[in-house]
Amino acid sequence: MLRTPDKELRRQYVHAPLTARGAVRKPGIAVKTDRVTDLLRHYSRANGCHRPNPKHKSLARFHTYLPHKELRELADALVAWEMERTKSAKPVPVHMSRLKAARYALRKHEQHWITLGSKVSLMRCATCDMLDNMVKPSFISEYRRTGQEIAQDRLQKDLHVATALRQRAFFDSLKAKAMAEPETLWCITLDGMDQSKTQLPHYPRYNKITDGLERLKVHAEGGFCFGGPVPIMGLLNFSDLRKDSSLCVLTVERMLDIQWSQFMTLAEERQRVRDAKAQARAAAAIHDPAIAQEIRDEAAAAPSVHTGEMGT
Repeated sequence: MLRTPDKELRRQYVHAPLTARGAVRKPGIAVKTDRVTDLLRHYSRANGCHRPNPKHKSLARFHTYLPHKELRELADALVAWEMERTKSAKPVPVHMSRLKAARYALRKHEQHWITLGSKVSLMRCATCDMLDNMVKPSFISEYRRTGQEIAQDRLQKDLHVATALRQRAFFDSLKAKAMAEPETLWCITLDGMDQSKTQLPHYPRYNKITDGLERLKVHAEGGFCFGGPVPIMGLLNFSDLRKDSSLCVLTVERMLDIQWSQFMTLAEERQRVRDAKAQARAAAAIHDPAIAQEIRDEAAAAPSVHTGEMGT
């Protein structure tokens, strides 16, 4: 006879199937799949990219973009990363079936979506595409690549990805340090848009009337200043300024001027707030001996500055 499933178990295992007696079937222990899931979770958070303003509506959803183009390439990277973390000389393979199951489990139970580089153009560069094309069967058969040459191409791809990861880790460390110490360090990154998208007048679709006419070329640049008082900035320049190294220098100089001006304004505001608090505390110390004693103790503990006179 079927019985009603336990409500507490049903709440914990919403999508779990039922047994023949109507009880909730608890998920079994999958040691190998859990290992790949944990490995994929930590690897994607350490080496993946995340959009600062995601387009989806769910705030609980976490989307990670990895630079790997295929699952086999991701599996090899997981094995190498695990060997580096555990200091193991013997690689433990990651099977494709368990990698797919781990990717599905993260998406279903943790709202952690993982997208490979084949769908995100910003995650890959021209060198990545060139090295990937050199190990394709069509390229190998056409240019008659030997096994040693193919192995060398795969090694170049691994070294290229490792270099990119080291650069990204260095940049992330500078960002974290700038956010932790904004009064001593700022980390600035900037990039410019394609001028064909910002020239004026601009239309959402091609217009035959204005194609042959000269239009105003407007170059838009966006920048992030980690640790600065103005974290996000947008700058415009026109065709009278050459788009070379002088533009980068001028852009950074302009960003530093704006950041420093805002920084000094905030510093003066903080000083006014501290002076007002000190005056209010001094007024309260007249009627409260405890506050007066605290002020005297702080003055005694503060380092004194000795100013001597120069002898003749």
